[in-house]
Amino acid sequence: MDTFMRLVIAGSALCLSLIAPKTAAAANCSEPELLEDHHEEYNKLICDGVRDVQEHDYSRAVDSFENALAIRLHEQPNFQLFPKLAWASFKAGQTEKAEVALEKARLSLSVFTGILKCEEHEDGYQLMNPHGEPVTERLSDQVTLVMCGAAYDYVYQRQSLERVLEEAAMVERYLDVKHRIADVNASE
Repeated sequence: MDTFMRLVIAGSALCLSLIAPKTAAAANCSEPELLEDHHEEYNKLICDGVRDVQEHDYSRAVDSFENALAIRLHEQPNFQLFPKLAWASFKAGQTEKAEVALEKARLSLSVFTGILKCEEHEDGYQLMNPHGEPVTERLSDQVTLVMCGAAYDYVYQRQSLERVLEEAAMVERYLDVKHRIADVNASE
């Protein structure tokens, strides 16, 4: 009986693993921020947010993107959705939230691309500019919490030209949102 139960459980687990989504490809959208392997909830929230933006339900999109950003990704910092959050917030009429998301995107990308560095001090990490001076912008402490930590050191190492292209694509997405918001503001 004990062996039989183990077989039933193992068989059930195998069946579930075959039908459960495993990768970003299994998500119901195709976005560059989707992650591979074991990030189904995160990926679903991204796809939900994208769908909500397409349906002009911007407040709901904001909720989806904020919920996705709240998920702790153990192998990398969770920052790639700030531009999407900025656009959805802007379209929802939440201009302060849009500005904050854009600023977090800029600072996070600056860390990711190596413009800013995370430096460990006695009281924790601090963002440092290229001149070795502390970054004291209003959101730098919040970005430090997301982007800094010994576990992420390997993430910031450039090991291929493909990595440089990934960084460039992220920066492009950020700049696209920044310019779209600026264009709308300029036309008002």
